[in-house]
Amino acid sequence: PTMNLHAEGYAQMMDEFAIKFMREFSEKYKIEEGYIKQRENYLRRGDVSVFWNYYQYLRLKNLEKSFDYKKEFLKRANNFGAFENYEFSDEKPFSFFKNISYVFGLEKLKEIRKKLIEEFGDKNEALVSKALNTGLLNINILHEFARYFIRKNLEEKKL
Repeated sequence: PTMNLHAEGYAQMMDEFAIKFMREFSEKYKIEEGYIKQRENYLRRGDVSVFWNYYQYLRLKNLEKSFDYKKEFLKRANNFGAFENYEFSDEKPFSFFKNISYVFGLEKLKEIRKKLIEEFGDKNEALVSKALNTGLLNINILHEFARYFIRKNLEEKKL
């Protein structure tokens, strides 16, 4: 499951990057606005179904005292309609376990990427992406692996 966080998180992060790329270079590559919107809608629909897993996780966490699962869901999902649908759904409460990596993978990869860019600077953003895209690693060691990968690549450039 922890390798799944890496794979799913990176895939979703690149989907967001691809949309930005298409917008920026739509004229150069003749990408129609309708196609870009279609991709955005596809990603949004996926996000809504993925957040079912997150909602279920929060419901379980709600068993802890003083935990507001609705507030936590809306903070991350920012989608009251999805919350309402999930709140009144007949789905089984533990159906989310197999897919929880979609939500936490993206969050964890963005966190790791941000830290790496802060550490190595914007000028090494491509190297950060390459490091995160190398291999399929346990999410618990990904950050250290990426730091090692970037440092080694930067050392080789100096030689």
